[in-house]
Amino acid sequence: MLSYLNHFLTEFEYPKEDVETLQSAYLLIDGESVSRETLLGLFGTYRENINCDYTDIVTKCDDIAVRIGLDPYTVYLLTFICLSKQLKENYRLRGIDEDIWKNGMYDLKYKLLECKKAKGICGIFVPAWYKGFFNMTRFALGRLQFEIKPFGHTYEKNGKSLTEDSPVINIHIPQTGTSFDKGSRLDAYQKARAFFADEFADKPMAFFCHSWMLYEGNRDILKEGSNILSFMDDFDIFKTETVAKGRCPFAWLIFGTEYAGDPDALPESSSLQRAYKDRLKNGGDLGRGYGVFFA
Repeated sequence: MLSYLNHFLTEFEYPKEDVETLQSAYLLIDGESVSRETLLGLFGTYRENINCDYTDIVTKCDDIAVRIGLDPYTVYLLTFICLSKQLKENYRLRGIDEDIWKNGMYDLKYKLLECKKAKGICGIFVPAWYKGFFNMTRFALGRLQFEIKPFGHTYEKNGKSLTEDSPVINIHIPQTGTSFDKGSRLDAYQKARAFFADEFADKPMAFFCHSWMLYEGNRDILKEGSNILSFMDDFDIFKTETVAKGRCPFAWLIFGTEYAGDPDALPESSSLQRAYKDRLKNGGDLGRGYGVFFA
């Protein structure tokens, strides 16, 4: 597995210091019998059943971290990188293009960079997020990530309707550091239409997103030409929710750090950060929106 780990870190161009941290962590685990057997057990559990208990995976990673004296965030990342070997084989067995696997596994690097920025640690701090990738219900197609979920609402437009139980293609927007322009989004939507076509052969295909990016108040915050405003225009935003005054629960997505209540402490290295920082300083509302559109 060390050979695979090294290959993965090279293929996905991990920063040198993180390569050294992850290699060292693996060797520490491999050198301690109980931790090694625990990790090997996780590999076997996942190999036998991709719908295994992912909460148990996290718990066993916590046990390894305590036993070896590693940060659990590092053990989470290391474990999912190792599990990606079997996931790659699962993609092959299902006839899914390896490039889709690779695009999905880049998410581990995105979350690593977020973790380093927000926590100062080489690892991932949202391990539960990876269940969707590893049980093969979430797929990275172009610039966006998609999974089929029940809609959970009711909606009707132009003779098409959705009930609470209707399946929809749920959209996630990873922080890739690449362009989020309309062209990249349209390309991703088209890839998703093709990928999920069989699932919607006898029912309306619709895309759904619930995100701070779809908050109607963004139109008062962001300037014309913003890719986020363009993204909002992709959808019919049918519901908006406002968070409590003075809170910004999605701050780490915008600022790379959690919000402790002092807007002056927030970075302002981008127009988005400056806009949201001003909004917080001025006591303006923040929130999330629910949007949908038929394919």
